[in-house]
Amino acid sequence: MSGVRVIRAVCSLSAAWLLAPLGCTGDGTAVSDSETDADDGAPPGSGSDAGSTGDSARPGTTSAGETGTAQTGDDAADGTADDDDDTGDDDDDDSPPSVVAATGQTECFDIGGNAIPCAGTGQDGEFQKGVPHPSPRFTDLGDGTVRDNFTGLIWLRHASCLGKVGWSEALSRSNTLANGDADCELSDGSAPGDWRLPNIRELMSLISVSVAYPALTEGHPFVEVRNEMYWTSTSRASGGDSAWTGSPFASGRFSSGTKSEDQWWVWPVRSDPDGGAPPLAVMATGQTECFDDDGTVIDCAGTGQDGEVQAGVPMPSPRFSDPGDGTVIDNFTGLVWLKQSDCLGENGYEEAYSASAALADGSCGLSDDSAPGDWRVPNYKELQSLFDLSRVEPQLSDGHPFTGIQNGLHWTSTSLASGPDGVWKMNVFWSNIHGGGKDNAHYTWPVRDP
Repeated sequence: MSGVRVIRAVCSLSAAWLLAPLGCTGDGTAVSDSETDADDGAPPGSGSDAGSTGDSARPGTTSAGETGTAQTGDDAADGTADDDDDTGDDDDDDSPPSVVAATGQTECFDIGGNAIPCAGTGQDGEFQKGVPHPSPRFTDLGDGTVRDNFTGLIWLRHASCLGKVGWSEALSRSNTLANGDADCELSDGSAPGDWRLPNIRELMSLISVSVAYPALTEGHPFVEVRNEMYWTSTSRASGGDSAWTGSPFASGRFSSGTKSEDQWWVWPVRSDPDGGAPPLAVMATGQTECFDDDGTVIDCAGTGQDGEVQAGVPMPSPRFSDPGDGTVIDNFTGLVWLKQSDCLGENGYEEAYSASAALADGSCGLSDDSAPGDWRVPNYKELQSLFDLSRVEPQLSDGHPFTGIQNGLHWTSTSLASGPDGVWKMNVFWSNIHGGGKDNAHYTWPVRDP
């Protein structure tokens, strides 16, 4: 498709991560944000999410504005240069090219899901790390499109007008969408090739982990958001015959679908034709290859796949720096991670916080002059920001200097919006993202600010 726009926007002081999981089964029934933890070491399966367990069903679609609670922080943005935001200037400082968005979580919860004072907990609601989203988050442009004021991306207002189809058809329908489409009520002046199927990080950037049913910021103007999965243009690194899918309805589950068998919804995206500088920009996935429905590598030209478009801010090279003091610096986000990733071992939920808070110079190979209280359990956005979705086993950029990476779930400090007796957990080997109870033992990989 000659009209596809190749977007490799490089922004020096904006960018971030996008992603938020868990929500629906393949038949459209909403599920709980609690999944079993028995499959810690296995990559997520393709196809529908039949293996998910549920506690509350909220089937159907959602209309404009239907959400749970407001939030103060959110996902990342597209790759438009940002010269004017208050994170710095792209010519005269050493800030990293991306900063991580806040999750929006402002409350703290005990193991039973009861709200508790945040002071001293170490939870996401206490620290609220990251860049908060603007208010309003979305603007209805009145032409069948909605602008995300955080990311600068333009989305169809009608979230299901292109139907439920196979993956290749989803790419084609997105790439040929244009002004005058009656089903989508589109009058934006767009031409074929302006729209595309979003990559996984672009779709993730819509979702707010601080709200549920749907996992979209309060007051959003979208209509017909389906309680099922949506395709992305990003193939699975563990097998090119499947592609990432996501559900923006419940808490935003992300899974994968078999390209040749599954049918899911299509929600196209485009870059803002007027440009502009959003507060953040979406990080590129890292995918540079394209695959047919059988997983065979093909020429990217005209496919509209993530490997062709490569939308978002590219990762720096090298992605990570090892200063030799037991820490690793992420040159994309500026976050500082413990090099010996498994040093704290597997912990219970509360122990993960106390062990991270006690970490300091002299332990876990550290000689960084850090003091107790400098380290913390990463929030949902921070831990996800490590992922390179073009890699697998582990899902980290080539040449990373980390040691002891475990094929198991890792704690985050972010409780589930749909049930705060649960918390987000992630497996960095496969980028599995789970919502589960706080009564298990998982790995703790601490992070601190520069």
